[in-house]
Amino acid sequence: MLLAGLQPGFEILHGEFQWNVGNSLTMTYQIAVMRARQKPRTWEIRFSYPAEEATAVRPQATSADRQRFTLMVRANIAEWLEGRPSIVESARLVT
Repeated sequence: MLLAGLQPGFEILHGEFQWNVGNSLTMTYQIAVMRARQKPRTWEIRFSYPAEEATAVRPQATSADRQRFTLMVRANIAEWLEGRPSIVESARLVT
């Protein structure tokens, strides 16, 4: 669901999830950012989410849980790309 139907301008290439001792889920994504008349650039971005709210990555997750999680990830990436405040903790240009 994370890879399908993303808004124009970026595409998620890869994602990793890590549960942290402090009860959070750290997500690291590689995304391709497409701009008009430019080659796509690959960025690695990282942000965390409270574990109790990250029910979508648990085996017992419902379809509704996964849809909410997907919308949250998409919204945070879009906010970061637009230069608005977001929960993105780090970002680095890969290529």
